[in-house]
Amino acid sequence: MFEKILQKLKSQRAENSSVSDRTLEEQAKFYEPLITSDESLEKMDFTHVIKSIEGNINNYTATVVKKTKEDAEKAKADEVARKKAEDDDKKKAKANKDAGIPDYVQEIKDQNKKLIENQQNISTELSALKTDKVKSSRKSKIDTALKELPEYYRNTVIESFERSSFDSDEDFNSYLEKTKTNANSFLESAKQAGIKHTLPSGNVKKPDNQGGTPVLNDAREILQKHKEKQKNN
Repeated sequence: MFEKILQKLKSQRAENSSVSDRTLEEQAKFYEPLITSDESLEKMDFTHVIKSIEGNINNYTATVVKKTKEDAEKAKADEVARKKAEDDDKKKAKANKDAGIPDYVQEIKDQNKKLIENQQNISTELSALKTDKVKSSRKSKIDTALKELPEYYRNTVIESFERSSFDSDEDFNSYLEKTKTNANSFLESAKQAGIKHTLPSGNVKKPDNQGGTPVLNDAREILQKHKEKQKNN
C-alpha cells in the first residue's frame, strides 16, 4: 500500500512543485497504516496536503531570502555608521583642540551621550519583550487551530509561522483563518477517505507497550488486520 499511496501523492503533485520525493515518501509512510484499502485510497485527495506543504516551503524560502538581504543591508549600514562615527570623533577632537576646550568637558559630553544611548537601548529591549509576548500569544492560537492535525503537518505550519512577520493584527487574523480553513480541509479529506478518527498529532501521548490512546490503538488494530489479510492472501 505504501507504493500505491506514494504514486498517488506523486500524481497529484504539480510539475513545478517544490515538494520533493523525499517529503512525499514521508507522507506515504504516515498514511500507510491509516489507508488500508484501494477504496479508501481512491477517495483520498492529497492535493490540499501538497499545496499546504508547498506554500510553507515557498514562504520559508522567501523569508530566508528577505532576511539574508536585510542582514546584508544592516551590516553595510552599520559599517558606514561606524566609520562615520570614527571620522566625527576625529573631527570633534581636532575642533576641541583648536578651540582650547579641556578634555574633561568632552568626557562629560561623551558620558551624557552614552547615557542617552543606554536609555534608548532599554526602550528597544522593552519593545522587544512586548513583541515576544504578542508572538507567544499568536503561536498559542495557531497551536489551538492545529491541535487535531498530525504532528508533521503541525510542525511544518508552526515553523512557517515562526519565520513570518505580520504588520498588523488584521494580517495575523487573516493568516489564522486561512490556517483553520486548511486544517478543516485536511480533516475533511481524511474523513472522506474512510479514516474515521482524528489523525495522530503532536499532542497525542505515545503509548507504552501495554496500551495507548484510543486513536493509536485503533490505528494499531487497523494495521494488524491489514497484515493478517496480506498473510492470508
